[in-house]
Amino acid sequence: MSWTLNTNFAGITPMGGAAQTPEEGAYTVTILKTEAKDSKNQPGLVNIKVSASIEESGYEVSDIFPLPNGMDAKKDRIFLAKWKTILTSIGYDASQLDTNVAISEEWLLNRTAYVYFVPRRAGEKGSFDDTQFITADRYEAVKQGKWKPRVSAPAAAPEMGAPVVPTMAAPAPMAAAPAPAFKAAAPVPTPPAPPKANGALGRLLG
Repeated sequence: MSWTLNTNFAGITPMGGAAQTPEEGAYTVTILKTEAKDSKNQPGLVNIKVSASIEESGYEVSDIFPLPNGMDAKKDRIFLAKWKTILTSIGYDASQLDTNVAISEEWLLNRTAYVYFVPRRAGEKGSFDDTQFITADRYEAVKQGKWKPRVSAPAAAPEMGAPVVPTMAAPAPMAAAPAPAFKAAAPVPTPPAPPKANGALGRLLG
């Protein structure tokens, strides 16, 4: 059987090739993988590294999401806020999150989300990319020039036990605008009403 592909490969990066570093800004990403590791600096803390691919370029970005462990209530609330941000970014809503839930890798893989990305400072030793997951309405506000997180590329890569939690700038008043339509990068159904929680994160989310 003969076949023909009529296309233009301009702007397409070969798989496995190095994608060009994007400029600072908000991007749509597809979550590729997660990885759990014990913290090197904080015994008893487990960090989940979430890696994603920027849809426009294929450039891979990542952020760290610690699992609350009940050892520090203030830190646990910060960790939970990060988790709720990425889950809301993906498209989960209060009806799915404001109850007892057991979050697992399946909730994230192959899903579309939004990030604010700051590239490493070229030529500066020890400078690394900084990626922050944001909600759909924040993504829209950035694109409209109405909001920008107060972040900067870290001077050094954050240890997985001490994630950088950026300080948010107070958002400027903005007219209500419909959030970008939620879409999945693959036909992965939204998890049904989850069963009763188990595990550290499951006990605290809800």
